[in-house]
Amino acid sequence: MKLNRLSGLGQKRIEKLAGIGISNMADLLTHFPTRYEWVETDLGNYQENPKNSFQLEIFIESVQQKPKYLLFIGYADRVPIHILFFHQNYRKQSIRLNQSYRFQGKIQRWQNSLQMVNPILAKEITDKRVFLPVYRLPSGITQTMFRRWIRQGIEEESVFERDYSPFFGDQFGSHIEAIRTMHFPEAPSDLEGARKRLAAEEAVQYQLAQILTKQPNRPGIPHGDVDLTLLIKQLPFQLTEGQLQSLTEIRKDMLATRPMYRLLQGDVGSGKTVVAFLSMAISVLSGFQAAYLAPTEVLAKQVYEKAIPFFTQTAISCVLVTGSTKKKERAGIAERIKAGEGLAVFGTHALLSDNLEFGQLSLVVTDEQHRFGVSQRSKLQSKGPAVDVLAMSATPIPRTLALTLFGEMSLSVIRSLPAGRKPIRTYLVGPQKRKDAYGFLEREVEKGHRGFVVCPHIELGEESDESDPMSIEKLEGEIRHSLFTRTSHTTLHGRMKKDEQSSAMDAFKSGKAPVLLSTTVIEVGIDVPEATVIFVESAERFGLAQLHQLRGRVGRSDRQSYCVLICHSKSEKAIERMRVLVESQDGFEIAEKDLRLRGQGNLFGLEQHGSFGFTHLDLAIDQEIWETVRRSIAVMDQQKIHSFYSYARRYLDNLKEVREYNACNSR
Repeated sequence: MKLNRLSGLGQKRIEKLAGIGISNMADLLTHFPTRYEWVETDLGNYQENPKNSFQLEIFIESVQQKPKYLLFIGYADRVPIHILFFHQNYRKQSIRLNQSYRFQGKIQRWQNSLQMVNPILAKEITDKRVFLPVYRLPSGITQTMFRRWIRQGIEEESVFERDYSPFFGDQFGSHIEAIRTMHFPEAPSDLEGARKRLAAEEAVQYQLAQILTKQPNRPGIPHGDVDLTLLIKQLPFQLTEGQLQSLTEIRKDMLATRPMYRLLQGDVGSGKTVVAFLSMAISVLSGFQAAYLAPTEVLAKQVYEKAIPFFTQTAISCVLVTGSTKKKERAGIAERIKAGEGLAVFGTHALLSDNLEFGQLSLVVTDEQHRFGVSQRSKLQSKGPAVDVLAMSATPIPRTLALTLFGEMSLSVIRSLPAGRKPIRTYLVGPQKRKDAYGFLEREVEKGHRGFVVCPHIELGEESDESDPMSIEKLEGEIRHSLFTRTSHTTLHGRMKKDEQSSAMDAFKSGKAPVLLSTTVIEVGIDVPEATVIFVESAERFGLAQLHQLRGRVGRSDRQSYCVLICHSKSEKAIERMRVLVESQDGFEIAEKDLRLRGQGNLFGLEQHGSFGFTHLDLAIDQEIWETVRRSIAVMDQQKIHSFYSYARRYLDNLKEVREYNACNSR
């Protein structure tokens, strides 16, 4: 069923939904609530729960019409209550005196009276439950509209139920009932059962994707025993023990006659990129080509710019291929790559293009590899006959978890940081101290330093309230009116055009705009040594591992750096999680504590349960689900496994390419 078949969903609203990643029915039904809202039906509960919405039967006794508003005066359970509509005089035609109507909305106390402002009339209420979902929505799309579309979509899509029973039986109920419950639970206690069903599906999808795209056993490319002494000597620092050990392990793999398949894991700022460059040197100086795949254009450009001076004293040429590369320049680069010229190729998803053919590809480095789909990684690997693979991750993963997720990969770990780095001082700040904290940011900027400010969202829906997280849109308003008085800033987020993103980064790096207001697009790889301060607004909305990654954007020089976590929640659990960051600089220790603290995760927040694209699967508590699925798949024959291609679609971005890749390499 297409979105335009839903009632009241025209082309303009479809375009608005596309702006938040909803382009089909699957996107719609998996756009889950950020929180849930109680709707009280007893006015007697107002004193105890004044912030809740109420749905009340109100007898209308009189009406007053003014130029800007319409005021109905009525009674609910013999208690006088005012119904106030701004700029909605047409309501006078539909709401008659001496009749009862059902209204839903927030209740406020005003001049010793209770009042509802712009409530919903009963005939407009699309869900009569007392526990309603609240979604992140673009302006122009209301919660009422979206709930109606979700309900219609569930009824239409229920006929497409998939059979997951071969993997985990029927212990978690049906898929569509889990979807229904996640959107419209009868009570909070219903959510965990629905989450487990969807978590089990994610475990199936991920494990199938790993098997379906796994490289067959075949001879690898034996590289030469390249002398890296000159490259290492030119470094302005000494390699750490972890870097040297990882490089030794990688070199051994690349000299072997079987393809390398290794995960290089290191904490933020541990020096993984240098190890990657040295690995690429082994490839290119052995007469082959190496490719470096980055998740964003900003990161690809930054790594490329670092690689050029790194390889200056060698015969290695570096090229950059991104979506912004001009057509003529790209054609010239493509010719050189196809001809097999010894190159270190850096780029984004543009490297996956069918029009880009490698003549002598022997090594693929994937930065923040979990940000790419399984088949995306496989597609680049398939551009060479038996390439070596070096996947890198700065997301700290406890070893037991890493072996669960990447059991087929060899594991190298860099734990120590380069010498001279000072620990980042981390502070937890409440809303009441925000203005003082921003004053500290201005003082750091006046010293010639730079500062990041990170928000969870670009903008919030029109029905947002004080419990919603901070957005760039909202914060920019505060900056203009109160927070900054002497400092200029620029903005960076994923909806901006590539040239706008580049301009924003250039302004930030040069100091023209010394404060960068951003979403988590800066989370990976941004390296600005002058940056000494990072603020994270609504920090409770992020996982600890992600906060640690964000903190790693500062402290990349010998200057003292600071991380300020602004927590808007009063929850003791949320504050306890934030304190882990204040007390520890070790990403691996933080990851272990995160697993112990999170429990079932925050079903009412914006956090995802895990990295690697998981929305519901939480490997801290779902090990039994993971193992159940693993055991089921282990006893299936290959033909049976291949019959479930479509189940892994979330992780197999292009099934046709994966089939072709597997077929080609199994010959």
